[in-house]
Amino acid sequence: ALAGMLRRAPKLAVVDLSNNRIGDDGAQHLAWALEAIRKDAKASIGLKALRLGHNSIEETGAAALWNACQGENGPWLTINLEGNAGQKTFEKLDQQKRPQKQ
Repeated sequence: ALAGMLRRAPKLAVVDLSNNRIGDDGAQHLAWALEAIRKDAKASIGLKALRLGHNSIEETGAAALWNACQGENGPWLTINLEGNAGQKTFEKLDQQKRPQKQ
């Protein structure tokens, strides 16, 4: 549903799904939708930020979301996980995988 909605609204830049009890299962489904969008060469979307604060997203969901927002040249999407237990996992992955500046 999210992937289809984003394809129909290419100018939508920010989606705020904070405080919706998404949890790890919901985060995994969001990650699958984001992966589908990222892999679709024809997709023309303007999404730049996804706000998922306070949704009971833990390590598993955070890791799935982190992987989904990674493109060939780094992250194509900013994800805010404020107030979720998985926020630290997301930040840790981001720090570990970010190219080091010389």
